[in-house]
Amino acid sequence: MALMLSVLAAPMCLLLGFIYNSCFGIAMEGLTVMLFTFEAVLLTAVLGVPYALLTAFLLKRTPLNDRSRAVTIFVTGAVILMISLAILFPCLPEPYFVGGYLLRPHRHGYH
Repeated sequence: MALMLSVLAAPMCLLLGFIYNSCFGIAMEGLTVMLFTFEAVLLTAVLGVPYALLTAFLLKRTPLNDRSRAVTIFVTGAVILMISLAILFPCLPEPYFVGGYLLRPHRHGYH
């Protein structure tokens, strides 16, 4: 499970980079995005092991069969991973702004 989530982290980073660059027009450095992708894959692999063990233990007594349990764990992990990467994705709309577009204060009059 941890391996599957860590393999999913790389395409998610590429997708977020495309969305932030194309849709929001936020400038990013290619090297920063590549380093973030590498770190995200490694952190997902490391943190995916306790996540998978904990969720498997918590879902063990549910009426789900093994396949449904695995799909539930994977989908939940993928959603958590996508939200986490979207918040932490390195963007440069201001000088040296790192921490993601979602953490940037809104200055467009709407919150």
